Amino acid sequence: MALTPHVQSLGDLVDLTILVDVSIDERHARLASREDKDFMDRWHKIWDPVEKYYFTQVRPKSSFDLVVKVDQISFSNSVNNVGT
Repeated sequence: MALTPHVQSLGDLVDLTILVDVSIDERHARLASREDKDFMDRWHKIWDPVEKYYFTQVRPKSSFDLVVKVDQISFSNSVNNVGT
């Protein structure tokens, strides 16, 4: 999740809100590729309900100025190797 102006006082500082909406399957696959399975099982039990609540009750997707729907993200080697 990225920085969002969910604190009312920060809302006045943000001119444009953008949500990069990556499919849940893609997000889970990316996490699973870099984290331990036991950790991920615990993580999803905690995080998934919170994320669902956030995007239904606190900050629905419709509240963003722009929603970019992405089913699969890939980066070129030049992006992955920045600073190396």
